Amino acid sequence: IEESGLSSIKLFDDTIFDLVVHFVPSNKNEKSHYHYNVTYIFTADSNEKLIISDESNDLKWFTIDEFRSLIKEDSMIRMLNKSFK
Repeated sequence: IEESGLSSIKLFDDTIFDLVVHFVPSNKNEKSHYHYNVTYIFTADSNEKLIISDESNDLKWFTIDEFRSLIKEDSMIRMLNKSFK
């Protein structure tokens, strides 16, 4: 949220939208553990100006079709399909 500068972001629903658990094997810096990606749905006013920060270098609003044509990551494709069945 802070990376975008948006102030209109609101939690759509407090239900977990998506949950993925990854096993992370041990390495020289950490013991093996599970990593949890927990996703919630938020809404925002698409008319609000996006603000570039130190943590972002390119921000843009997309239509669903534009987003669908751009995403390559399996988890994002799965969540998009889950959203718009």
